[in-house]
Amino acid sequence: MPTIAPSSTRINTHRLVVAALLFVSGVLAAISTALSWWTLTGTGSSDVTINFLPGSSIRVSAGGMSQSVTFAQLELGPVGGLYEAILAIAIVVGCLAIIGGLLTLLSSLGRVGNPARYATFRNLIVIVLVISLFLVIVVPALQGALTRQSSFGTTLCTLDSSSTNPCNDFWGSSSGGGDTYTWGADAGWYLAVVATVLLAVGLFLWRSARAAPWGAAAGAMVGTVYSPYPGALAPTQETPVDKLLRAKSLANAGQISPAEFEELKARLMAEVGAGGPPSSAAPGARTEDELGKLKMLHDSGAISEAEYGELRKKVLLRF
Repeated sequence: MPTIAPSSTRINTHRLVVAALLFVSGVLAAISTALSWWTLTGTGSSDVTINFLPGSSIRVSAGGMSQSVTFAQLELGPVGGLYEAILAIAIVVGCLAIIGGLLTLLSSLGRVGNPARYATFRNLIVIVLVISLFLVIVVPALQGALTRQSSFGTTLCTLDSSSTNPCNDFWGSSSGGGDTYTWGADAGWYLAVVATVLLAVGLFLWRSARAAPWGAAAGAMVGTVYSPYPGALAPTQETPVDKLLRAKSLANAGQISPAEFEELKARLMAEVGAGGPPSSAAPGARTEDELGKLKMLHDSGAISEAEYGELRKKVLLRF
């Protein structure tokens, strides 16, 4: 029966890719906080560019000069509140994505021994993805409505006699009186969209990677019995401890539910005292083998401290 040495480290490439995607999405979200999310440019009798940045800052360029003013100074208080929220949310997305990337990187290198962390990592990615989706959707949805509530918005909404203006459309252009205006999303918003897409891809890959073993403590793929004693000392038939280890591997892979694992564990723990089927290994080596596996199950969180102590006593009675 195949064995895996406990010192071997399996690099899960799926999780490694997920970690890279989370890192990149987090960095992009962080960079987007320093870039313009929406820009209006006018050319004609007077050239002007207005950049909306996350926070409370607007950059206005006109007549060859550029200065930063606040949303409040341009009587765009409601939009200012939106962009202050954008800054805070983008920072949260960036931080959570980078933290998720670090944790996923550790799991890809086999440094996370508790398979229960799968749900924690998955939930973290889902939360970041939902927040990021909200972030990129809410800006086009709310900016025009909020702009119409300000006196400055009266100017923006009546650039010409046409119905197309920044208060009706997040993207667009209009011409009139010799002036041409264009407006729409800028680099910051597009970076947030890219970060959202990367998070969605990362979540998909993460779900497809859940069947892989969790670190050296998990020890074995489905159907393979872990043994810290390679070669002749490996048992030829499964003991109850072997079955318990394999049941945990099935639970890690999602092939059995946590409730089913607990049911199997209760039955197999009762069988440990009987010692299971005969083994070709020497009795002493077999006892050491089972003790090693029990330690591994305890370290991975499959059995509690009390259960570990109870099972050790049963195995040691046969020493």
